Amino acid sequence: MPRLLLRAPITDTVMKVHRAVVLIAMMLLAVGALALLIADADGKSLLALGIVIVAAAIGGVAFSWKRYFQPPVK
Repeated sequence: MPRLLLRAPITDTVMKVHRAVVLIAMMLLAVGALALLIADADGKSLLALGIVIVAAAIGGVAFSWKRYFQPPVK
């Protein structure tokens, strides 16, 4: 078996740190892109951007709620 496929198991702590780092990097990239859009945008595009951001936030909360906050199945 190729050596690349054999990895040590990843602990929960390492996975949580990795997810947090990736999330922060994506948020910083999004803030930078938003700053560039605001600097070169008119009112209509900012309204559309706001609607998309609100819809994405609602979808993200709904997904997280469904996945992480359901009561355990008995």
